[in-house]
Amino acid sequence: AAGVSEETLKVLDEIKKEEAEVLHKAVNQQPKDRQLLIHLKFVEELSNQEIAGILEKTEGAVKALLHRTIRDLGKNLKK
Repeated sequence: AAGVSEETLKVLDEIKKEEAEVLHKAVNQQPKDRQLLIHLKFVEELSNQEIAGILEKTEGAVKALLHRTIRDLGKNLKK
């Protein structure tokens, strides 16, 4: 980026790595079914309907579990 020093870019990159590590640890503390849900939604980028088929749940159940999972991750990250 123009006008941004190499040192600044290195610091920003390091911050991103640290944030990713914190998030990864928080996800790994979730139950296995929630870890799978996070993977399917945010890594595989599947729709709630597709996830419901894979997990053999209703789409509403997937939405509710996803909401609770994200809420709980947020709580863990604030600690």
